Amino acid sequence: MSYKLVTYCLSLIVSCSTLAQEVEWDERYEVYDDLEEALENPDSVFYLELRKDDYESVPAEIWQFPNLVVLDLGKNDLTSIPDSIDQLVHLKVIVLDNNEFTTFPAALCGLMNLEEVYLADCPIESIAEDIGRLLKLRRLDLWHTNIESLPLALGQLPALEFVDLRQSYMSESDYLDAYGEDFTQATVKLTQVCDCQK
Repeated sequence: MSYKLVTYCLSLIVSCSTLAQEVEWDERYEVYDDLEEALENPDSVFYLELRKDDYESVPAEIWQFPNLVVLDLGKNDLTSIPDSIDQLVHLKVIVLDNNEFTTFPAALCGLMNLEEVYLADCPIESIAEDIGRLLKLRRLDLWHTNIESLPLALGQLPALEFVDLRQSYMSESDYLDAYGEDFTQATVKLTQVCDCQK
């Protein structure tokens, strides 16, 4: 299971899967994967990748990168995101897959320029109506989560293009029964239930 998306304004190509994630950044920018190295010139850091570093909380040093556009904190042990993340006013993409969130991180709803959120393989059970504040949100990855229902605000997001709900607690039939085909103009990927005879 994989899909490719393109963030045109940044020439950013992100390929996501449940097993791996590779990011190719516009060659004008450098991908920083070492926090200490990034802190040597924080104003030049647009992309910060801190995957698999066993973080239980978001490192406070992140607020020192005022121009951050992409933040990858996947495969850590995070359970929450602090409200202070709204200091990252240029942030467009946040990758939080394979963490320990049980609810959609409410602090993300303060990021007015956020376009893409990746929360695959997190035990998320609910999404607050506050997600309706993310008017620029285009892509939402909730693959393999514990989501059983969606807030009505999600269906009203004007820029939303793609939602991945495959391998969640919501099947295609559950979704259609609860929300119908006109819930959102976005493409919603769901797991089909097999009606095969045993």
